[in-house]
Amino acid sequence: MLAKWLLVALLTLLGVLVLACGLRQLKKRRSRRQPLLSHQAPLHLQGQPGRQYSPSVELTSRLPPATAARTMARLNAAAETIRPTASQAILRVKAAAETTGLRSKLKIGLGFYLVLAQVEDVYQIRYPPDYQSILGFVLAPLRRDLLAWLPGLHLACLGAKGIVAKLVVYLMFPAAVVVLALVSSYVAFLCGHAPGRHPLLPALPFVLFWTSFVFPSVSSIGFQAISTCDCFDELEGASVTRQRCFLPADYSYECPNEHAGPEVLILGTTAIVIYGIGVPVLFACLLHMARKGIRAHKENLRADSQSAHLVTALSFLHGNLTSEALWWPLVDASRMLVLVGLLALISPGEPAQILCGVLAAFFFLVLQIWTSPYCTRSDNLLALGAVGLRLC
Repeated sequence: MLAKWLLVALLTLLGVLVLACGLRQLKKRRSRRQPLLSHQAPLHLQGQPGRQYSPSVELTSRLPPATAARTMARLNAAAETIRPTASQAILRVKAAAETTGLRSKLKIGLGFYLVLAQVEDVYQIRYPPDYQSILGFVLAPLRRDLLAWLPGLHLACLGAKGIVAKLVVYLMFPAAVVVLALVSSYVAFLCGHAPGRHPLLPALPFVLFWTSFVFPSVSSIGFQAISTCDCFDELEGASVTRQRCFLPADYSYECPNEHAGPEVLILGTTAIVIYGIGVPVLFACLLHMARKGIRAHKENLRADSQSAHLVTALSFLHGNLTSEALWWPLVDASRMLVLVGLLALISPGEPAQILCGVLAAFFFLVLQIWTSPYCTRSDNLLALGAVGLRLC
């Protein structure tokens, strides 16, 4: 119970810290904020390019000169008081989000919860029932059951029963979403909605977000599938008849020996190779291809249009990083892979595994302090708090 309330207090403190940093940044940059609305270009009548269209001019042109002058003055006075409140509110929210760096903060928070969602399964920790029920509902989409957060709907309801079926779903579903996004982007290119750009470039931001969202959980269940099974002696009276082994990731699956069967091992290894290794390699290749354009963008230098499009599409990876820390997404991916993947192979549930997890988290904490990869102090403090909370 004490650990539960301590974790709640730490999360509350982290939220207060994020809010304070955001308000400070907003107050600091308020004086330098750009105007939210820009003047619109005058409209032209169809077929009459030289004649500008204005409703007030069209109205007053039919009135006597004196009446037209008074009407125009009233219209101008009314125009000064009337503002497009809905558009202005949206622009204000967008400007505030950009000023406070809301997107980068949400990305840091998402990385923290992606690791937190796997801790219970990887380290075989049993939380108090109340706290476990809350985590089971809030973090269900980030764990092994993709649809568990929907009331009464689980993978078992779709016929995916057992570890083998779940591994197949985890392998195929994220890849199908990526293929659908790429096909949609290509079809939009063929229809002329993105002329002058690579046909798959518009889908790249979503693909980067989606792969970074799913790869910790998929690679984690892959490592759990190839880990050692829990073996028990079956007793009949006072004598041991045989030894039965079960997979910790799914105790309904009985292992033939200390490891799972070949079908589980193959699917688990495939998940590790495609998502645990393939996603960080994809990030590394994309950042390496666009490294010159990204540095030119951050230093306000001119770049060619194709490079500028690629830099914009990769903003999810580098948008809040300094030009010297473009490799930091690979560190984030490695941190998730180590904390919720590789450590699943080291004495699951034993103190040695927890000790290795604490040492790994401490290493990444020191690396975070030494590097300070983010552009703003608030982002560095938030990332430092997120890494520090993993030590708890």
